[in-house]
Amino acid sequence: MNRLIAILCTAGTLVFAGCSSSDKTATGTMIGFRITSSQVEAIVVGSPVTLTVAAIDASGSVVTAYQGTAQLASDDTAATVDLVFGAADGGSKNTQFATDVAGTITVSVKDKTNANLTGLISLHTKNGAATKLQIKGLASSASAGDALPFAVTALDAKGNAVRDYTGQVTVTSDDAAAVLPAAYTYVSADSGSHTFGVALATSGTRTVTVSDGTLSDHASVTVSHGSAAQFVIDQLASEAIAGASQGFRVTARDRFGNLVTNHAGPVTLGSTDPAASFGAPGAFSGGQASMSVTFATIGAQTVLVSDPSAGFSAEGGPVAVHGLVYTPPATSGRMLQIVADTSSTAALLVLKVVAAGTTSGYSAGFNIPADATRARVVDVAWGGGPLNPGSSPSAIAAALPGTGPLHDTLTSGISQKAGGSGAVAGDSAIVANNVLYSVRLAPTSASPGVVFDGADRFRAALRDHEGNEVLSQADFAVGKLEIQ
Repeated sequence: MNRLIAILCTAGTLVFAGCSSSDKTATGTMIGFRITSSQVEAIVVGSPVTLTVAAIDASGSVVTAYQGTAQLASDDTAATVDLVFGAADGGSKNTQFATDVAGTITVSVKDKTNANLTGLISLHTKNGAATKLQIKGLASSASAGDALPFAVTALDAKGNAVRDYTGQVTVTSDDAAAVLPAAYTYVSADSGSHTFGVALATSGTRTVTVSDGTLSDHASVTVSHGSAAQFVIDQLASEAIAGASQGFRVTARDRFGNLVTNHAGPVTLGSTDPAASFGAPGAFSGGQASMSVTFATIGAQTVLVSDPSAGFSAEGGPVAVHGLVYTPPATSGRMLQIVADTSSTAALLVLKVVAAGTTSGYSAGFNIPADATRARVVDVAWGGGPLNPGSSPSAIAAALPGTGPLHDTLTSGISQKAGGSGAVAGDSAIVANNVLYSVRLAPTSASPGVVFDGADRFRAALRDHEGNEVLSQADFAVGKLEIQ
């Protein structure tokens, strides 16, 4: 800093050296200089004091005839001041000095022609009143949760520590999750400086502020995330259709919730649904990865994402999973019944047209009002039963259209072929437990409700080769299909 050549004084020890014959006067031969001060103790920094520089002989008398140039210097600055003695000065000259530095200051003087003619004095200065607080030693960057020590020093206007400072300093931060020290009142033993510590938790550029209510200072710290300590699952739908893939996102965060942008996995996927399946886990990018799950079981289901190496996990959901449920008909003794195959799931329901007794026929089928918004026909299949639909093409079909003349009607049927590939000339015998054909259905809605109900109405028949009804609607037993 720029300073006046500041002198803070105590009575000093004079150092003298030899002189030339030209320095002789009536009072004796000049041996050096004596420096005296109007004040030598407790000089407040920045306050000027008067120094008297006198040429003296061995007895300490002023050599009034001295007419030279004395160079004044101090150990707190590199600047010097030339004192030019004239005849009118009588060997003694006053000058003003001030210093910005608190402590013991040595002021020296020497003749510019004869460097052996010297003198010095020690001055004792003290700090001024506190005008600011200063944060020192706070790291400019850190990981979330790091302990960050720093000192807070009370300074005067000249930058000296105010050793008698007794203010109460409070530490705050714009990081709402930061761990901050309690307010502290300085005592004399602190000599104006005390060490505090903070732990910042939120990534980004964070500010630490210190204040005693009047004076303050602040510093910035760039906080980076810590290592991954948790997963957060989002973008998982609250409801799902059994058998339909559901996407979700996995985010890696540290223990403070900061996004861990460099996390790379691995992950292990699981679910409360034992029949659930997962797509290949997506790679993490910027701390996030896309995943997918296909639930198969009706009910409230969750997904579990774990990091097997770090040992943490997260659960997503619950997801209300909806699917197809078929309730068999309550009636008994009907010749043909629609039953659910044991392979059926909520995601893929297989309905079979099964004979309960012995008869014969050439074709069979049924139409039933059904909600095309809740289910769709996946396919229809002949299971090797008595009614062979042939091939190229097969005489078997099923549909559940949402538009057209048969909209919202589940239609299905099978017939033996009268000609062409696989042609059959007459009726075929049907015995108990024969499966005539099967229709596979999948859910298309997560909205619970009835797809069809055989207790309401439907149309069904088993016909012979001539087209006559061997069995009619009254001989069919149809249950209830719904989304649950």
